[in-house]
Amino acid sequence: MWIFGDIIEWASQSLPLASLAFFLIFSIKPFIMFPPSPLLYISAGIIFPFWMAIMVLYVCIATQMTIGFFNGNKLGEKRIRKLLEKKKWTAGFINKEKDSLLPLCFITRVLPFPKDPVSMFYGAMGMPYLRFLIVSLLGLTPHIIPITMAGRHIRNPLSSEFIVPFAVCLFISLTLLIIYKLKTRVRTSVDK
Repeated sequence: MWIFGDIIEWASQSLPLASLAFFLIFSIKPFIMFPPSPLLYISAGIIFPFWMAIMVLYVCIATQMTIGFFNGNKLGEKRIRKLLEKKKWTAGFINKEKDSLLPLCFITRVLPFPKDPVSMFYGAMGMPYLRFLIVSLLGLTPHIIPITMAGRHIRNPLSSEFIVPFAVCLFISLTLLIIYKLKTRVRTSVDK
Protein backbone atom coordinates (compact mmCIF):
# COMPACT_ATOMS: atom_id res chain seq x y z
CA MET A 1 0.00 0.00 0.00
CA TRP A 2 1.75 3.22 1.10
CA ILE A 3 4.52 3.90 3.58
CA PHE A 4 2.12 4.58 6.49
CA GLY A 5 0.72 1.08 6.07
CA ASP A 6 4.24 -0.37 6.28
CA ILE A 7 4.96 1.57 9.47
CA ILE A 8 1.70 0.38 11.06
CA GLU A 9 2.45 -3.23 10.12
CA TRP A 10 5.99 -3.02 11.57
CA ALA A 11 4.75 -1.38 14.78
CA SER A 12 1.98 -3.97 15.23
CA GLN A 13 4.57 -6.75 15.20
CA SER A 14 6.54 -5.27 18.11
CA LEU A 15 4.22 -3.66 20.64
CA PRO A 16 6.99 -2.81 23.15
CA LEU A 17 8.95 -0.98 20.44
CA ALA A 18 5.77 0.71 19.24
CA SER A 19 5.08 1.85 22.82
CA LEU A 20 8.59 3.27 23.05
CA ALA A 21 8.16 5.02 19.70
CA PHE A 22 4.90 6.61 20.89
CA PHE A 23 6.58 7.69 24.13
CA LEU A 24 9.43 9.35 22.21
CA ILE A 25 7.05 11.10 19.80
CA PHE A 26 4.93 12.48 22.66
CA SER A 27 8.09 13.51 24.55
CA ILE A 28 9.34 15.72 21.71
CA LYS A 29 5.86 16.95 20.77
CA PRO A 30 5.94 19.87 23.29
CA PHE A 31 8.91 21.29 21.39
CA ILE A 32 7.84 20.69 17.78
CA MET A 33 4.03 20.53 18.27
CA PHE A 34 3.71 17.91 15.54
CA PRO A 35 2.11 15.47 14.57
CA PRO A 36 -1.50 16.31 15.43
CA SER A 37 -2.82 14.42 18.46
CA PRO A 38 -5.88 12.88 16.70
CA LEU A 39 -3.52 11.26 14.17
CA LEU A 40 -1.58 9.69 17.05
CA TYR A 41 -4.80 8.50 18.74
CA ILE A 42 -5.97 6.87 15.52
CA SER A 43 -2.54 5.29 15.00
CA ALA A 44 -2.60 3.86 18.53
CA GLY A 45 -6.06 2.42 17.81
CA ILE A 46 -4.69 0.71 14.71
CA ILE A 47 -1.50 -0.63 16.27
CA PHE A 48 -2.49 -1.72 19.78
CA PRO A 49 -5.36 -3.70 21.23
CA PHE A 50 -7.90 -1.13 22.44
CA TRP A 51 -7.16 -1.10 26.20
CA MET A 52 -3.42 -1.17 25.62
CA ALA A 53 -3.80 1.76 23.22
CA ILE A 54 -5.65 3.74 25.90
CA MET A 55 -2.99 2.97 28.53
CA VAL A 56 -0.13 3.87 26.19
CA LEU A 57 -1.85 7.11 25.19
CA TYR A 58 -2.54 8.18 28.78
CA VAL A 59 1.09 7.63 29.78
CA CYS A 60 2.34 9.44 26.68
CA ILE A 61 -0.10 12.35 26.97
CA ALA A 62 0.69 12.74 30.68
CA THR A 63 4.38 12.92 29.75
CA GLN A 64 3.72 15.49 27.01
CA MET A 65 1.62 17.69 29.28
CA THR A 66 4.12 17.39 32.14
CA ILE A 67 6.93 18.66 29.93
CA GLY A 68 4.77 21.59 28.77
CA PHE A 69 3.62 22.35 32.33
CA PHE A 70 7.14 22.57 33.73
CA ASN A 71 8.38 24.55 30.70
CA GLY A 72 5.64 27.08 31.41
CA ASN A 73 6.49 27.04 35.09
CA LYS A 74 10.10 27.84 34.24
CA LEU A 75 9.24 30.60 31.72
CA GLY A 76 6.82 32.32 34.08
CA GLU A 77 3.38 33.87 33.82
CA LYS A 78 4.42 37.14 32.13
CA ARG A 79 6.21 35.49 29.18
CA ILE A 80 3.52 32.85 28.64
CA ARG A 81 0.71 35.44 28.72
CA LYS A 82 2.57 37.47 26.09
CA LEU A 83 2.96 34.38 23.90
CA LEU A 84 -0.70 33.34 24.20
CA GLU A 85 -2.16 36.83 23.83
CA LYS A 86 -0.88 36.87 20.24
CA LYS A 87 -3.41 34.17 19.35
CA LYS A 88 -6.97 35.40 18.95
CA TRP A 89 -8.54 32.13 20.13
CA THR A 90 -6.62 32.07 23.43
CA ALA A 91 -6.95 35.74 24.37
CA GLY A 92 -10.41 35.31 25.93
CA PHE A 93 -9.38 32.34 28.02
CA ILE A 94 -6.13 33.63 29.48
CA ASN A 95 -7.73 36.68 31.08
CA LYS A 96 -9.64 34.54 33.58
CA GLU A 97 -9.01 34.82 37.28
CA LYS A 98 -6.84 32.28 39.07
CA ASP A 99 -9.97 31.09 40.94
CA SER A 100 -11.37 29.59 37.77
CA LEU A 101 -8.23 27.71 36.64
CA LEU A 102 -9.63 24.26 37.46
CA PRO A 103 -12.84 24.47 35.37
CA LEU A 104 -10.97 26.42 32.71
CA CYS A 105 -8.37 23.64 32.52
CA PHE A 106 -11.12 21.07 31.95
CA ILE A 107 -12.82 23.18 29.27
CA THR A 108 -9.58 23.87 27.39
CA ARG A 109 -8.92 20.12 27.27
CA VAL A 110 -12.37 19.18 26.03
CA LEU A 111 -12.32 21.89 23.38
CA PRO A 112 -9.74 21.52 20.61
CA PHE A 113 -7.07 23.80 22.07
CA PRO A 114 -3.45 22.84 21.36
CA LYS A 115 -2.17 20.87 24.35
CA ASP A 116 1.32 22.29 24.63
CA PRO A 117 0.68 26.06 24.91
CA VAL A 118 -2.23 25.32 27.27
CA SER A 119 -0.02 23.13 29.48
CA MET A 120 2.59 25.89 29.55
CA PHE A 121 -0.08 28.40 30.57
CA TYR A 122 -1.22 26.35 33.58
CA GLY A 123 2.38 25.75 34.65
CA ALA A 124 3.09 29.46 34.44
CA MET A 125 -0.06 30.31 36.39
CA GLY A 126 1.13 28.16 39.29
CA MET A 127 -1.70 25.63 39.15
CA PRO A 128 -0.89 22.63 41.39
CA TYR A 129 0.65 19.96 39.15
CA LEU A 130 -1.39 16.95 40.30
CA ARG A 131 -4.69 18.82 39.87
CA PHE A 132 -3.55 20.01 36.46
CA LEU A 133 -2.71 16.48 35.34
CA ILE A 134 -5.89 14.81 36.63
CA VAL A 135 -8.24 17.50 35.28
CA SER A 136 -6.39 17.57 31.94
CA LEU A 137 -6.61 13.80 31.47
CA LEU A 138 -10.31 13.84 32.42
CA GLY A 139 -10.93 16.65 29.93
CA LEU A 140 -9.12 14.80 27.15
CA THR A 141 -10.90 11.48 27.76
CA PRO A 142 -13.94 12.36 25.58
CA HIS A 143 -11.48 12.68 22.66
CA ILE A 144 -8.97 9.94 23.44
CA ILE A 145 -11.40 7.04 23.76
CA PRO A 146 -13.68 7.67 20.74
CA ILE A 147 -10.86 8.63 18.36
CA THR A 148 -8.80 5.61 19.41
CA MET A 149 -11.88 3.44 18.78
CA ALA A 150 -12.22 5.02 15.32
CA GLY A 151 -8.66 3.91 14.56
CA ARG A 152 -9.78 0.29 14.72
CA HIS A 153 -12.07 0.97 11.73
CA ILE A 154 -9.92 3.27 9.60
CA ARG A 155 -9.98 0.87 6.67
CA ASN A 156 -13.69 1.59 6.37
CA PRO A 157 -13.94 5.38 6.86
CA LEU A 158 -17.60 5.55 5.78
CA SER A 159 -18.72 3.04 8.41
CA SER A 160 -20.66 4.10 11.47
CA GLU A 161 -17.88 2.59 13.63
CA PHE A 162 -15.51 5.20 12.21
CA ILE A 163 -17.87 8.21 11.93
CA VAL A 164 -19.79 7.90 15.23
CA PRO A 165 -16.74 8.39 17.51
CA PHE A 166 -15.94 11.68 15.75
CA ALA A 167 -19.58 12.74 16.07
CA VAL A 168 -19.44 11.96 19.80
CA CYS A 169 -16.31 14.13 20.19
CA LEU A 170 -17.93 16.98 18.29
CA PHE A 171 -21.16 16.71 20.29
CA ILE A 172 -19.34 16.74 23.65
CA SER A 173 -17.14 19.68 22.62
CA LEU A 174 -20.05 21.75 21.32
CA THR A 175 -22.24 20.99 24.35
CA LEU A 176 -19.51 22.02 26.80
CA LEU A 177 -18.70 25.13 24.77
CA ILE A 178 -22.36 26.19 24.84
CA ILE A 179 -22.58 25.54 28.61
CA TYR A 180 -19.37 27.48 29.19
CA LYS A 181 -20.56 30.42 27.05
CA LEU A 182 -23.94 30.51 28.82
CA LYS A 183 -22.32 30.33 32.23
CA THR A 184 -19.87 33.11 31.31
CA ARG A 185 -22.69 35.28 29.94
CA VAL A 186 -24.74 34.79 33.14
CA ARG A 187 -21.70 35.59 35.32
CA THR A 188 -20.94 38.71 33.24
CA SER A 189 -24.54 39.99 33.49
CA VAL A 190 -24.58 39.39 37.28
CA ASP A 191 -21.30 41.31 37.70
CA LYS A 192 -22.72 44.38 35.87
